[in-house]
Amino acid sequence: MTPQIILASILILAVAGAWLRLALWRGAAPKGSRGGVWRFALLMALQPVWAGLLFFGLFPPGVSTASGELVVATADAPARLTTTGRVIVLPEARPVADAEMAPDLATALRRHPEVRSIRVVGRGLTARDRDAARGLAIGFEPSAGPSGLVALSAPPRVAPGADFQAGGQVAGVTGASIELVDPAGRVTDLQKVADDGRFVLTGTMRSQGLATFTVRLKAGGRTLEEAALPVRVEGNGPPRVLILAGAPGPEVKYLRRWAADAGFAVTTQVTAGGGVALGDAPIAINSETLKRFDVAVIDDRSWAGLGGGRGAVLGAVQGGMGLILRSGGGADEAGRSQWRALGFSVSGGGETVPLALPPATEAAITRTRRGIPAADAPLDLNADDAFLPEIGRLAVTLGGEGTVPLLRDAGGASLSAWRPSGRGRIAVFTGVDSFALALVGRSDLYGDWWGGMVSTVARPVPGAQAAFDGLGGRPRQPVRVGR
Repeated sequence: MTPQIILASILILAVAGAWLRLALWRGAAPKGSRGGVWRFALLMALQPVWAGLLFFGLFPPGVSTASGELVVATADAPARLTTTGRVIVLPEARPVADAEMAPDLATALRRHPEVRSIRVVGRGLTARDRDAARGLAIGFEPSAGPSGLVALSAPPRVAPGADFQAGGQVAGVTGASIELVDPAGRVTDLQKVADDGRFVLTGTMRSQGLATFTVRLKAGGRTLEEAALPVRVEGNGPPRVLILAGAPGPEVKYLRRWAADAGFAVTTQVTAGGGVALGDAPIAINSETLKRFDVAVIDDRSWAGLGGGRGAVLGAVQGGMGLILRSGGGADEAGRSQWRALGFSVSGGGETVPLALPPATEAAITRTRRGIPAADAPLDLNADDAFLPEIGRLAVTLGGEGTVPLLRDAGGASLSAWRPSGRGRIAVFTGVDSFALALVGRSDLYGDWWGGMVSTVARPVPGAQAAFDGLGGRPRQPVRVGR
């Protein structure tokens, strides 16, 4: 039973009691003192009038606004609202012309008890006001939302020389592009904003410390907005890499050069035949020696020639060392059986086929990522060589339980996959003559491929980051990050 019904019942009883009292008073009074009939009738009529005034004084009738609703302005509501109703502005909203300020919705409803419906304009009611809106008819007019650069995520710790990625989102801008500007004011990446407004930028830091990059939003040839992007660079000891090859060749040469330029501690062993070994001082392939390395890169010919040394390598992998097997050419049945013995399933013909390369990065951005050499220095001295080898891949697909795809070319074809083995990881690379990437001006892609594989399988060192020095092909991912 509502308070209004309870009060009305009490007032009805009071009026009835007053009428009875007046009737008894008139009947008991002497005939000479009874007064006129009109006086008695007036007193009787005034009793319900007084009761009615008291009721409506305590519960005044509602007064409807012109539109019959209360307009509530919340965050991001426009400064002018087209409405004939009463407008209430909550604290998180901007000032609205001809509107009433209220500390919360409950206070506004107490000021206007006649309200039975509200129209919320802007971002919406906060948790503070949602309980007060229960039982009301609610309409909602969402705001257009903020425009420009609405989200930006800074990268975690970055190793010196390693590339980092920063993502974000743009809203309310069509045909926009986004630039990443390094602390020296040079554009290190340029991307078009996707249809959903998201973007990913790539940059490089070569020295330890805290640096501030700038993210620049542009559209129609003019800069719309800029935001600071802090990047923290922390280094650690260089990763230790062992490269074993069954024969000398350009792939070993360029792989060693890339690893050395990236700051790795590299040991190379190349078999030249007839008992002749090239590279660094010979080492014994045993469990004690392999503990000194974080990852081993071995071609199929050298792997086949290891004999009993394969057991020592696989034992080191069980203990945490990474292993990358690369192909030196066609995948014959012997090579397939080696991969199957490691837990990979192999399907496909095994012949060498061309692979699809992604489009090259803009020349100026490539120079920036490679360390800004002299302005007149070419991106690659051998880029116009007519006798460059063709970059290809083996037409095989790697699978098996626990196998994870690692690299794909621009056409989606698989180039590498890895699988866990004890505390370590084993990867197989099916690219052929990948060194040619460094000769055709795509050393960035060469670094992407090998850096991605090394960073994925290298021995985990909890909480550590790799140190990368030099201007050569850098891995795109930090190496030696604890899994």
